[in-house]
Amino acid sequence: MVPTHPRNVGIRIDPAAFDRALAARGKTARQLAEISGVPENTISQARRGHRRISEKTLRKLTTGLLACPLLIGAELVIGSRDAA
Repeated sequence: MVPTHPRNVGIRIDPAAFDRALAARGKTARQLAEISGVPENTISQARRGHRRISEKTLRKLTTGLLACPLLIGAELVIGSRDAA
């Protein structure tokens, strides 16, 4: 019998891109969890690569991010992890 929700199925997010999207809006993962309705634990595990997310969860996260305006000029101070 095949499990209905195998762990290796789903969408893997890019943690660096996700962190930049949060920073560009001045939001924390906790704030996005409140805005999007996605549990903070789910966001945390996905950011660390320990969990893949469903299309439904991705939709909630992106809708939450799009509901938050970008901070003008944030890209001037937000670096990538590689730039450290």
